[in-house]
Amino acid sequence: MTTIWPITTISNISTTTTTTTTTTNNYADAARIASLHAKYISITIFGIISNVVLVLLIFLSRTLRTTPFFWNILNLCVFDSVIVMFVIPFGLDYELDWSWSYGEWTCKMWYAADFWHMLMAGTTISCICIDRIVATFETFISIKANVLRFVSIFLVTCPWLFLVTVCIPLLVVFENNESKLPSSTCFFQFHAMHMKTMAIVSLALPNSLMIVACTTMLFVYILKGGNWNRIPSNRASAEEVGLKLSVIAVWVVVTASLICWLPVTGLVFFTIFFDSKCKGFTWSDYMDVYLLQIMTSSLTPFLWIILPEVRHELAIWRYFISGFLRLRKNIPSSLAPSYQNETQDSETEIQDNTI
Repeated sequence: MTTIWPITTISNISTTTTTTTTTTNNYADAARIASLHAKYISITIFGIISNVVLVLLIFLSRTLRTTPFFWNILNLCVFDSVIVMFVIPFGLDYELDWSWSYGEWTCKMWYAADFWHMLMAGTTISCICIDRIVATFETFISIKANVLRFVSIFLVTCPWLFLVTVCIPLLVVFENNESKLPSSTCFFQFHAMHMKTMAIVSLALPNSLMIVACTTMLFVYILKGGNWNRIPSNRASAEEVGLKLSVIAVWVVVTASLICWLPVTGLVFFTIFFDSKCKGFTWSDYMDVYLLQIMTSSLTPFLWIILPEVRHELAIWRYFISGFLRLRKNIPSSLAPSYQNETQDSETEIQDNTI
C-alpha cells in the first residue's frame, strides 16, 4: 500500500525496480486486489464522515469549542483526517501501477504523513489523558486559573511542537540522500544505522506514552475516591458523571489504539532484530497489519460517542434537521442548540477543564 514500516526496515526487500515488479506479481490475484482496495476505500469513506461530523459538532457548539479537552480531540481528528483524505487516496493511486507522478516534494509529504501518524496520534491521545488527570485533580485541589490556562495551551500545542522540533528534523537528518531510486517511485530511504532509532521514536514511543498516561489517568481517578468538595452540590452529580464518562471514553480510545498498533509495532521490531527469519513474510502479511494500524483513523471518532456532550450535540442536530425537513417550528428547550442556551462567558468555560 503506502509507506508501511516493514518496507524500510527489512533488508531482504530491495527498493529497485525488480522489487516493484515482484510486488506487483504478488498482487496478480484480481480478487485480492479488489478486496484490499475495498477495505481501504471503506476506511477512507467512514473516516472522512466520522472525522468531519465530529469536527463540525465541536465547532458548532460554543461549549465544546471553548473546552480544552475537545481541542485535543480536534487535534486527533486532524491527524486522522490526513490519513483518510491524503495518505490512503494517493497510496491507492500509486498502487495501481506502482508509478508515482506527483513530484518529489509531494512524495516526501505523503511519506512523512503516513510515517509519523502513529506518533502524532499517540502523543495527542497522551495529552488527552493528561488533560483528564488535571480535570480529576481540579475536583479536590485548588488550581489557579493561570496555571490551568497554561497547561491547557501546552497540551493542545504539544503535538504540533513535537512535530516541528523532533519529527521533521529526524526525517531530514536520517534520510539517506546517497540512495538513488527511479524517479517514478516514491520511497523514503533511511541510513541503516538509524533504523532502530526511527522504530523506537515512531512506534515504541507512542505506544509507551499512551500506556503510561492512561495508567496514570486511571490511577489518579481511582485515588480521587469520590472527593468532590470543590464542586457545588447542585452540580456534583452531573460533573462526576461527565468526568467519569470522559475517563472511560479515553480509556476505550487508548485500548482500541493499542490493539490496532501493537501488531505492526511488534512486526517491525521483529524484522529489525530477526531479519533472517522474515524470509517467508509476504507483502500481504504487511498489508494486513498496516490495515489494522490505519483503522483507528476511522474508528476513533465513533468512540467519542461515549461522551454525553457529544451525544447531546448529536441529538440537537438530529432533531433540528428532522424538524427542518418536516417544517417543524418548535424545538424543545432541552434540545435547543447549545449556542442558544449558554450564558456563561467564554473566559469561564476555557478555565473550566472538568467537563
